[in-house]
Amino acid sequence: IRTDENSELQKEIINNAKLCIQLSKQEFGIDLDYSEESIKKLEYIITKYFPIKRKFSKELLFNFGSMLGEIIRKNIGGHWNYYNYQGEETIALLDYQGKGSALFPIDKICKRLNDGKGDDIEFYYQVIKKGLD
Repeated sequence: IRTDENSELQKEIINNAKLCIQLSKQEFGIDLDYSEESIKKLEYIITKYFPIKRKFSKELLFNFGSMLGEIIRKNIGGHWNYYNYQGEETIALLDYQGKGSALFPIDKICKRLNDGKGDDIEFYYQVIKKGLD
């Protein structure tokens, strides 16, 4: 089932991304938008302000993951939907390459916060982008 701009999931993701933009400005003085440049800024915020293997709120994970996903969606494409991955339902950005591909930006933020720079989101974005060539 394809979601669209008016779906409840899409609205939730957009609201979470907007909260991330507000938080980044208020707490860190960093302006985020949906440009590719904001991927670097998001990675900087995570590196500077969030030590690895700390307990993070689900809200923080969803806000940062939604921001990452919305940057991908607006610059590369795709649509949000629920996705059954290894027997568990998760939120995915689907068809970003028009081939039925799935990305998991919220899960990626969780890995980045837990595992550190080895899961750099700027590198992640560049790999996705290069896959389009």
